[in-house]
Amino acid sequence: MAQDIVPEQVVAKPEPEVVYHYTSMEVLQKIIKSHELWATNVNYLNDVSEYRFFIDATADRFVALDLGPPHLPKIDKFDPDSDFVTLPFVTSLSGERDSLSQWRSYCTTGNGVSIGFRTTSLRRAYLTPPEQRVPGMLIPGVHFDKVRYVKKGDDASIDAALNTIYETSKQYVVQSPDLVEQGFTFSFHFEQGVAMSAMFHKDDSFRNECEYRLCADSIGWRQDLLRFRPARTTLTPYVEICIPNTDNEQPKDTWNAIESITIGPTPNMSLSIAAVQRYCSAQGINVDVKDSKVPYRDW
Repeated sequence: MAQDIVPEQVVAKPEPEVVYHYTSMEVLQKIIKSHELWATNVNYLNDVSEYRFFIDATADRFVALDLGPPHLPKIDKFDPDSDFVTLPFVTSLSGERDSLSQWRSYCTTGNGVSIGFRTTSLRRAYLTPPEQRVPGMLIPGVHFDKVRYVKKGDDASIDAALNTIYETSKQYVVQSPDLVEQGFTFSFHFEQGVAMSAMFHKDDSFRNECEYRLCADSIGWRQDLLRFRPARTTLTPYVEICIPNTDNEQPKDTWNAIESITIGPTPNMSLSIAAVQRYCSAQGINVDVKDSKVPYRDW
C-alpha cells in the first residue's frame, strides 16, 4: 500500500466472558431447544444505514490509500440493493446484562429476557456442523467481535481497518494459490473483508449500546442454509448459527453455552423466575436465573 497507518494507541478492554442477547420468552425456548441463534440478513435489519456507514467511509479512503483498480470498481458490490445472499447475516448482543435501552427496544410488554452467552462458545460458532461437511463444500465463516464506534472524520480508524483487510487478503492468496483459479482471488477476499468489517463498525453516536455481534459471511450458492420467517410486510431471510459448548470435553447431551438468564421488567417476576428455572432444568441446562433491577414498566 502507498502508506502505513499507525492507529492511535488505545488501551483495549479485555473481552468479557459473557455477553447478552435480549429477546422474548418465546425465542428463549427456541434457542434452548435448538442451541442456535438466528442471524438476519443485513438488508433486512431495521436500520440498513448502519451497514452503509463503514462502506461509505471506506469509499472516500480508497484513493488516499492508493487502493485503485481493481479494488475501486468493486465498491458497487456493497450496494444494499444487490442480491441479499451476497451480503452478511448478523445477530446482536450487548455487553450490558440489565440495560434499560435494551429492554425498551427488544423486550416489550413484560415478556423479555437477557440471555448471557459465554464468549468462548460464540467464538466456536458455525453454520455447518463438522459431521455434515464434505470435501469441496463452501462453508461460510462465522465471526464474533465487539462493534467499534467511529467518529465522523476519523480517517485513521478506517484506514487501519482497510490496511488489515488488505494484508489479510494477500495472505489468503499466498497460502492457498490453488483456490485462486476457483474464483477465490485477492479481490474476492478483499470484498468479503470489507463487507464483514462493515458489520463491526458503527457511528460513534451508538456507543452507549455496547454492542457485540455474531455474523455469518454471505452464503453464495449455499441455498440450503437459507431460512425465512414472516415479518410485518415481508419474509425475512436468516441463517441458523449453531452455538456449541465451550470446549469438546463437555458431554454432548449437555449445553453450557448459556451462563445466565435475566428476566426483564415484568409484573410477574417471581412466577417468571420459577418457570424459567424449571424449564431450563427440564432441558438439562444449568444456568443462573436473575431478575432485572431496572425500574421500567410498559404493561
